[in-house]
Amino acid sequence: MSNWLIATTLDTSLLIGLVVLIRPVIRRGFGARVAYGLWLIPLIGALLPARPTRPALPFEAIRLSGAEISGQIYSAAESWATPSTVAWEWLWLLGAAALLAIQILRIARFGVRVRATAAAFGAPPHLLAVLERFRVRAKRVFTTKLDGAPFAMGLMNPEVFLPDDFLARFPADEQRWILEHELTHIRRGDLWGRLVAEAFRVVFWFNPIIHLAVRAVRQDQEYACDEAVVGRCTGEERYRYGKALIFGSLPQRSASLVGFFGHGKERYVMLGKYRKSTVRTLVGTVVCGMIGAYSLTSAPFLAAQDAASAGYDMKSVVEMQGGVFRFTWLPDEDSTLGLMVPNQAGKLEEWTVVLEPWSELKQSGFDRTLGTPGGAVIVTGHPSLVPGKHRLLALTVTRPGGAAWSR
Repeated sequence: MSNWLIATTLDTSLLIGLVVLIRPVIRRGFGARVAYGLWLIPLIGALLPARPTRPALPFEAIRLSGAEISGQIYSAAESWATPSTVAWEWLWLLGAAALLAIQILRIARFGVRVRATAAAFGAPPHLLAVLERFRVRAKRVFTTKLDGAPFAMGLMNPEVFLPDDFLARFPADEQRWILEHELTHIRRGDLWGRLVAEAFRVVFWFNPIIHLAVRAVRQDQEYACDEAVVGRCTGEERYRYGKALIFGSLPQRSASLVGFFGHGKERYVMLGKYRKSTVRTLVGTVVCGMIGAYSLTSAPFLAAQDAASAGYDMKSVVEMQGGVFRFTWLPDEDSTLGLMVPNQAGKLEEWTVVLEPWSELKQSGFDRTLGTPGGAVIVTGHPSLVPGKHRLLALTVTRPGGAAWSR
């Protein structure tokens, strides 16, 4: 479980970083709704049981012969070990349970506060027409004295809560836009989207990138909702909608599964620039689909491997012979051999030889006898760039007169 959690965390963080980098460009070029769809990439990436192999690039089909350089490495002794006695899975479960309990408590307390101040809303005819168009019954709209309204709340039977002075505070056209915004959240299933985001936050509570991503998802949700509302508006109507957006709510700390009609200068500016275009939306969807399809192959793993290899001197290859005292293998993480290698003075030093994940070792025909403790092996590979770090990225492992493996 811990291995899956670590691998998925690293992979998802990489995909989130990709989305964070490209979402402003996609939003400006193709619209907020297309940019919001980018968040499906890390979601699907976390749920995929395995990555399909990405297509090879043309230059990758050219096989280069590795250098055959041998040498001796003399350095101070250093031990390298990974702690294995910590109950990481129990710590993760404890943190997830605590965050889940906090979220449930927050939502319950917020619901109690809302219900305590809620009253039935007597919708005038122009708002009844909006409700009818969205197929929402008038009895699911309420007023509340709670700061932060208007907002939508609920999953199975979502409801809209408006300020208790809603009809007095806003002109008729702004009332319509505010109500349409909250009803659009419901129609688009945004509250369910927030539930999924919060579920990810609970599972990966220890990853600060996930917490930042949840905030970004909420922001993109609001942008996409605004765009869906103003898609059928004239320029004058967009101005009035933006005015309602600016003055429509007060800041408040809220429960996670609530859609607010919050305000922000960036949203207001976006409304002024937005122009509906079916062609642009279609092209943007295709572009994002291509980005998602490529990033959900094994490319991110290869990028991570390339980053890991940056810690080794890839221009030199050394050879050493030693005795195996440890063989650690995992399905989705680099396997390692622990070797005792004599230095120039004849003193034994511990070395860590980095192999491939066990799933790849099996495919390449790795013989487990190479990792039998007590056996002698000859290893070639790239040494670490850190002076004194007894670590080698293996290219070949050979048992004299026996099995052999090459990367």
